[in-house]
Amino acid sequence: MTETLQQTMTRGQFDSVFTEVAHEEAINESEYSKVRLFYLSNIDDRAFDTKGLVKLLRQNLGQYFFSRGEIKQFEQEDDVQSIGLEAASGLREQDYSRIFEEIMICYLLENRIGAPKLMSRPEILSASGKYVGNSDSIHFLPLDETPDAIRFQLVFGSANVQGFLDSAIDTVFQKIESINSSKQNEKCLVEGSLFTKSFSPETNEYLTNLLTPKKGGSKHKRTISDNAFGVFIGYSLGMKTDNRSTEDFLADIDKKMVADIQHYTPAIKKRIKDAGLSQNPFYFFFIPLNDAESEKRSIIENVLR
Repeated sequence: MTETLQQTMTRGQFDSVFTEVAHEEAINESEYSKVRLFYLSNIDDRAFDTKGLVKLLRQNLGQYFFSRGEIKQFEQEDDVQSIGLEAASGLREQDYSRIFEEIMICYLLENRIGAPKLMSRPEILSASGKYVGNSDSIHFLPLDETPDAIRFQLVFGSANVQGFLDSAIDTVFQKIESINSSKQNEKCLVEGSLFTKSFSPETNEYLTNLLTPKKGGSKHKRTISDNAFGVFIGYSLGMKTDNRSTEDFLADIDKKMVADIQHYTPAIKKRIKDAGLSQNPFYFFFIPLNDAESEKRSIIENVLR
């Protein structure tokens, strides 16, 4: 089922840049929902070293910015080297803090849950016309196929990075509520992209059969889809270092992150329930920075150099 829709942001090694923190928190009733905690693996003087993240994002910049069809055009013109350069040029006039949020959720959904992008934020803005969309990215997550049905999720990305975790959670849920209230318009953005050159003819036919079955049919199988939400939340870790040794700092990162998610899980559950989304899958990614407000800009400044 996935043969005609592959991941795009595949360069670099996520596991060499990030360390995952184990925990036991769950946020709603969907069997698919996940809450994952990561931090930057390299530590410099009791602070997260962002150089590996900068390299990872730079390696995938063009695949984030351009559609599959546009990437294919570069390849056909034997101009692959220009992909990253032109992507950087197109992003320099945009809000750097938003770029960091948007590229991170797109990358995480592709690489951590295996949901290939349908549209990144630049693609949404390029295709949206009067409706600018609320999603930071839109992804396709195939599920197990049965003899008579094809199952998948449309995953709507939402991201926010702020200094305080509670503020980031509140802002990201405002975005989720906006996405949910306009979900038909969000889906129309994807359907509209099927009539452009965003995808290869084979992928276009494949997606048309699934997303617009009344028009394209689904190869004699019914389609069963769910709306899901992918959420990236960045924040300042807020752990004092002046009285901590490097060994203590390393030991306390996990404890602090687990304590944070334990503290905020009840509020997250309530926001999900109040929005009527208790049965919808949620894929949460929490990643702390040293100073989130400044680093969400400085990271992209370094990526675009």
